[in-house]
Amino acid sequence: MSRIAIINSHPIQYFAPLYAAMNAEDDLKVSAYYMSDVSIRGELDSGFGQAVQWDVDLLRGYEAHFIKGATRRKPSGFFSVPGWDLWRELRRKKYDATLVHGYRYMANIVAVLASKSVRRPIFVRGEIRCCCAEPGSAQSSGQQRCPSSTASLTAFWPSDHSTLSSTDR
Repeated sequence: MSRIAIINSHPIQYFAPLYAAMNAEDDLKVSAYYMSDVSIRGELDSGFGQAVQWDVDLLRGYEAHFIKGATRRKPSGFFSVPGWDLWRELRRKKYDATLVHGYRYMANIVAVLASKSVRRPIFVRGEIRCCCAEPGSAQSSGQQRCPSSTASLTAFWPSDHSTLSSTDR
């Protein structure tokens, strides 16, 4: 059975069913590590402009862990989610791979470094948005319009780089 550690800032409504489905497979065990419980306790979401609390169970069907301080934390910037406890946890547990969602928070970098230190394969998934101003905003005057699409980023660092061949890249 393969064990995978998944690192995310907080439980997200579109990832939770995926983690549960992965965990339902006979040969896979999923453990998700969250830096905040903001989506469980409900809080003002700047993207929606109102308080959001999901009406689905975001923790059902897989093993979920909240790192120390998760109940007081709201992800907002790189240092808002340090994730120091991940270093010890990811080095101590015997996972076969680590999946890190994004690179926005310090905890993401801590997870990558901890996994690399024990020679564990790492997958990084993220979305890249245009850095120009949104149409109609105060900053948009004189700037080009943002494209409507968002690009995805996926990276893989095997535990032993010498095993990569040109067809694997």
